[in-house]
Amino acid sequence: MSPTVPAYVPLDLTQKFLYSFNEMMGPPRLIGLTVKAAMDQAQKSPNAWGSGVDSFGVRVASRFGRAFLREDIAFGVRAFDHEDPRYFRAGIGTGQSRTKSALYQTFMARKDNVPGGSTWIPAYSRFLSDFAMPFLAQTWRPEPLNVARGFRQGSLAIGMTFGSNLWQEFWPDIRKRFKILRHAPTLENGVLVPAPSVP
Repeated sequence: MSPTVPAYVPLDLTQKFLYSFNEMMGPPRLIGLTVKAAMDQAQKSPNAWGSGVDSFGVRVASRFGRAFLREDIAFGVRAFDHEDPRYFRAGIGTGQSRTKSALYQTFMARKDNVPGGSTWIPAYSRFLSDFAMPFLAQTWRPEPLNVARGFRQGSLAIGMTFGSNLWQEFWPDIRKRFKILRHAPTLENGVLVPAPSVP
């Protein structure tokens, strides 16, 4: 099922770069990679890096390096094959149809050089970046190369994309229904939308 969204406006190359930069350096991403590094520190993963303060710095740098690799690879592929990296919210329909839309966009991306953005292609940038990054990141880790772990981490990244799509699809409705952060802007189809005025 191909999702339908109104008024498609493609990103230019600069906007795609900024999108990738935000995916790598935006405040939520930096917080996320710091939390992941803290979890690695608590689990002493990998053990060879130790458990001191300097070890935590190494783990933060490793997490940042992984994000840097992923987004650099993804940006390069998108620039070549004209993928639009954004999630396009359906906003209407049944919960099942909207979940299918989120799943569809986990594996497919809009081709932005087609008028109206009516063509969808496999999300090569996501597949290549999510599965290449774990193997490249193992070049600076002390453990030996582990193919199974690399594919497992790539598959987990794809699953996290699906979760992110579901969040973007349903969070605006949840926020409206329960009046959560109703004065805060929200992100819809890659555009920051101001909150409606509340009397």
